[in-house]
Amino acid sequence: MKTALFIADNIDFNCQNLSDTLSYLNAEELSRFEKIKIEKDKAIFALSRKILKLALAQYYPYVDKNDWVFAQNSYGKPFIASPQLPAPLYFNLSHSIDAIAVVISRDSEVGVDVERVRSLDRTQDKSTSHLNISQSFFTENEHRNIVNLAYDDGFLLFWKLWTLKEAYTKYRGMGLSLGLKCIDIAFSANSILLNACNEDIGVHQWINDDLIIALSVAKSVNDIALFRYDRQLVLQPIEDFIYIHN
Repeated sequence: MKTALFIADNIDFNCQNLSDTLSYLNAEELSRFEKIKIEKDKAIFALSRKILKLALAQYYPYVDKNDWVFAQNSYGKPFIASPQLPAPLYFNLSHSIDAIAVVISRDSEVGVDVERVRSLDRTQDKSTSHLNISQSFFTENEHRNIVNLAYDDGFLLFWKLWTLKEAYTKYRGMGLSLGLKCIDIAFSANSILLNACNEDIGVHQWINDDLIIALSVAKSVNDIALFRYDRQLVLQPIEDFIYIHN
């Protein structure tokens, strides 16, 4: 297994019992955990680290969960600082309302984004906030494609584009400092058309009901395994996600 995407959805980030989850945190991580003020954010941090380490154990089962040490580049992209591995291992993670996605690869830098398709304005069922955002932060072509569709289709396209852009910027290791207009994305049949300054980067996307996951890897990486952690965090292969290929 070289590149794999691990998904945990329907997570209760408001859970009160984190005792087992906290056992996955080393001293530095526990210190960070204690400094987080909002309870839900504490749960997101702890559960994200647990799922990341469970996924890493699929590659290096002999490494103790508390021996993994992570650092960040100047833009906040995480990487493995310790232990010293025999070959590079890249990872990235993302979380949404009730989901966590982790991608790990032996072959390529990676970037991932997971989102629940949801209204950006809680006061309206059919908010136009996504149109304002796309007009301000997407390319002209992308915004035009959203506006030219019926509301529901345009709303879904907005989230497809958003996740792809997030995954791409995270792959580049510079996050949103690149700006969401750094790439122009369109869809043709079942393909994602990516107009970017770096033509060696590929993108992939999966959809299941209202959950969208986007992945950015080197274009040469095409063999990607997908797994899901159920509520008991038992690992299972994924069979119900619709794949939009690049």
